[in-house]
Amino acid sequence: MDTPEVQFDAEAAELLQEIRISPLEELKSLASSFLTLDAPLVEYLESLVDKHKTIALKSCLIVQIISRYRIIPRKFQLEASGTGSGKTLCLIIPNLLYPDTTSITISPLKRLQILQASELEGWGIRTVCINEDTPSDKALWTKITSGYFQHIITQPEQLRIHNGHLPRLAKLLNDRHFVCTVSRVNVDEAHFIYTAGLPLYGVPAFRPSWGALNLLRLRLGKGTPLLAMSATLPPHIKCAVVRNLNFDPSTMLSLELPTSRPNIIYSTHRIVGSLSEYRNLDFLVSETPRKTLVFHDNTQQCSDSRAHQNKLLGMSKAYLKQVFDDFAKEDGACKILHTTEGLSTGLHVADVDVVVDYGAPRAMPTVIQRGGRAGRRALKITTDWCCDQPHDTEIQFDKRTFFPGRFIYEEKDGKIYAGDVDEPDRIHLNPPKAKKPKGKGKKNRKVADRVPLQDQLNDWLSSAHTTDPLRAVRPPTFILDAKSIKSLSTVHPDRMRSSDDVTSTLDETPEWAEEWASRVFYAISKYDDELVQRRATMPQRKVGGKKKPRKATELEADVEWEPPAKRQRKGAPLVEVSTNVRRSSRLNK
Repeated sequence: MDTPEVQFDAEAAELLQEIRISPLEELKSLASSFLTLDAPLVEYLESLVDKHKTIALKSCLIVQIISRYRIIPRKFQLEASGTGSGKTLCLIIPNLLYPDTTSITISPLKRLQILQASELEGWGIRTVCINEDTPSDKALWTKITSGYFQHIITQPEQLRIHNGHLPRLAKLLNDRHFVCTVSRVNVDEAHFIYTAGLPLYGVPAFRPSWGALNLLRLRLGKGTPLLAMSATLPPHIKCAVVRNLNFDPSTMLSLELPTSRPNIIYSTHRIVGSLSEYRNLDFLVSETPRKTLVFHDNTQQCSDSRAHQNKLLGMSKAYLKQVFDDFAKEDGACKILHTTEGLSTGLHVADVDVVVDYGAPRAMPTVIQRGGRAGRRALKITTDWCCDQPHDTEIQFDKRTFFPGRFIYEEKDGKIYAGDVDEPDRIHLNPPKAKKPKGKGKKNRKVADRVPLQDQLNDWLSSAHTTDPLRAVRPPTFILDAKSIKSLSTVHPDRMRSSDDVTSTLDETPEWAEEWASRVFYAISKYDDELVQRRATMPQRKVGGKKKPRKATELEADVEWEPPAKRQRKGAPLVEVSTNVRRSSRLNK
């Protein structure tokens, strides 16, 4: 029995076919049934010739079908209850309008390619992703060559010589028969041309193939249209894209929307201490946290902040394995995802409520790109400064009530509180500690034995991380960091009797203990055993006190001390030395 979704898709497919073959008069009839034509749209359509008017009406009707009647043409797209399409609409419409043509889309990331392919295939568009992981399957490449696939999604490295190798797709671009099947080219996330494809500030290009896309246009047919899309095109980046793709500014069509969106609010909070004070992120944590993306500028900070929040939330090992796929589900268990720059491009998760930049980003385009990961659901709030949409002046955004947890604040006297001064129940986080009476401290390992143990633990850590199956996503510091190694090397062997002692010393989670505690304990025990054996084989010192210095006799005490060599010279007998020197004859004259 068909589900409602399948019935809708079947109905949509039938309606799409009707739109493709309908003449202009029938399209006008369909438009009056499905579209709400406002005055600007009617005026625009009337200004077109019949051929272009037909294409425009077909495109508007297709947009309605793709968005399930939630996007109204010529209206601000974000008013709709998020479709998850965004720029993907521009990829879908041509293939649905002209199903016998082929599109090539250049996309930066494999994960983004997978998401785009899934969206296209959902509308019956035959799609293939080509990257370095694409198998050399004869049947597959025969389909690609013959034009079987309506949409090819690839990376720029597949279009030119890369690492001394000419990829298979690049070879196909030398085949004029294949080139003739390509009807259009789309460059998604076109800002990569500037940010990754060109040398910046004396640093070589990270992905130089992005900076060589102008060569692709020379290999395509003269009339092949090219579309560059990005949500991050400030003037200097847009200028670089136009120049690199050989666009003619006098003939190109540029469609722009403001980056101010009615369902995104930008807010700032001053952190306490440094970025390594991860209590600054505690405002995200509660029993029912909002779905949140936290961006970091380096993997070390990302890993450490995640470890801090793991301790607060008590995440299980199974939870930690649910990374992106679980986060993308509306009913997934993962609610807070710490990430780096990779997920700022092309990530579509419809119910992301919060994006946190932990630390000031280096460039404004980065802020815009990251912020675009949120605000993909229904309109939440508008203000007079965020966009030109109608707004309710009574709605005020308060970050302290929006987030489930509390922000931390530092007073001038150095006191730190969870909650601001006007919150009566705020919590003092660093009250002065009462001085403990001095007592006998814990017995620690000898200082001379600590550095060798630290060296051995570092060697073990390098080996353990190399064999870790998850080493690509978790750094060595996830196992042990420098502070942990120093703490372990300080503990006396008498207080390190089991893996539980390792866990308690480092204050680690049960999940960490299950995977690493016994292995760390084994490394320490091995060092202690070798130390005991080494000391057992060392020669024993004679038992006894120190040799007392000999007292000088009365005669020796009266004589002034002299070095032995001088004394020896004084006591030696005098010897007459004869010098046989020939006198000069000139002296006798």
